[in-house]
Amino acid sequence: DRQLPALRVTVVRQRKASPSAALAALRSGAVTKIWLDRVRRVALPAAGLATAAARAASTRAAAVTGPTGAGVTVAVLSTGIDATHPDLAGKLLAAEDFTGDGAGVGDVWGLGTHAASLIAGTGAASGGAFRGVAPDAQLVSGRVCQLFGFDPFFFSVCVDSAILAGLEWAAAEQHARIVAVAPGHDDIPETDPVEEAIPLLAAQIGRA
Repeated sequence: DRQLPALRVTVVRQRKASPSAALAALRSGAVTKIWLDRVRRVALPAAGLATAAARAASTRAAAVTGPTGAGVTVAVLSTGIDATHPDLAGKLLAAEDFTGDGAGVGDVWGLGTHAASLIAGTGAASGGAFRGVAPDAQLVSGRVCQLFGFDPFFFSVCVDSAILAGLEWAAAEQHARIVAVAPGHDDIPETDPVEEAIPLLAAQIGRA
């Protein structure tokens, strides 16, 4: 389905009709590890991650421009961003969809716009009363989450392969200094593919 060269990852679909194909690739030495494409359910407490990203943007820029995030690009990997929101007007430099569901790059659930506003919202909609932590930062949006379910019982989910693709795009192509991954989920024991990807990208691109 997808090649992620910076992460040395290939995303594939395993057909039930040929269940031994993945095992054959592993035995051939062409593949060293196989991960299942974990499905993560989005949770709103992920807003805390956006706040942490905003503070990081503010701190990174403070030495040069003051604590406003000026000159810093922050990537938000979530449910998309509503670029028409008054607090985010002119903020979005680039947007990409990594789900392949055909819904485009806009926000399908609201969490991405919420996170982006916490990071870089100008406060325009509230007359300046509610601004982001780093209101002068710029944004790029990777939609890695999609809607699942049926009306009125929709919720949002994302799979690891979409998050990995978004991480590589944000760091290697968009050169975002900070990447906020905001699907919101409980961690599991040991290292998962997303956790493994972050230090690998940081080492290659020279960013924390």
